[in-house]
Amino acid sequence: MIKRKMVIGNNGDEQARRRQEAEPGGSVVRRELAVGVECHPKENLYQVWCSSDGSDVNWVAAYNQADKAWLTAHAIERAAFNGKLPNRERAGQFFQELHQAGDANPAPVPDDIIDCIAEKIRSRASGVIFFELTWVK
Repeated sequence: MIKRKMVIGNNGDEQARRRQEAEPGGSVVRRELAVGVECHPKENLYQVWCSSDGSDVNWVAAYNQADKAWLTAHAIERAAFNGKLPNRERAGQFFQELHQAGDANPAPVPDDIIDCIAEKIRSRASGVIFFELTWVK
């Protein structure tokens, strides 16, 4: 999975607070995730991305067809909703499985695409799936 740092807005304090938000006892962490699909401008691959709190972009998998990429994006949402990502280890395994099931490895994208993703998250645009993920530490 390719990771790329992305800073959004001037709400660093809010992002830090949300990252550290936990139930009493500090055993449960909640994060909002955004998932979407972007077509790579040169490779013509539909790449699935995931961002936690809008502070980074993780490229999960790449596909030759957009519908396959969107199925993967929705699979991430369903897995989170159904509690199949209870901790970082299981989430990492799940994302690795999705990566291996792709048609190709995701390729790095130009900065303008990262900026576009940042704006989509910031404006809560259509074409982006937003949901909450709860992890047990």
